[in-house]
Amino acid sequence: MVNAIQQARLGVKPPTTYELSGPILDEEAGKLMNKIKHLVWTPRATHNIDLMLEEIGEIKIVKETLQEVRLVSRFI
Repeated sequence: MVNAIQQARLGVKPPTTYELSGPILDEEAGKLMNKIKHLVWTPRATHNIDLMLEEIGEIKIVKETLQEVRLVSRFI
């Protein structure tokens, strides 16, 4: 898609990943909602998931692994 936009007219900037992610995520969320009828998504769901991930990140082995991953990613 991005290449097609660039070939259409020179100087036309392709959409950023951020601009594309919203519609793509909305479409995927819609598919998931249709597939799983009892799935309920509330505005607080993101916050709750964030809290759960923070707690998971405090588990010793997860915390140590994340520290190692950060070191490797900084090295790269």
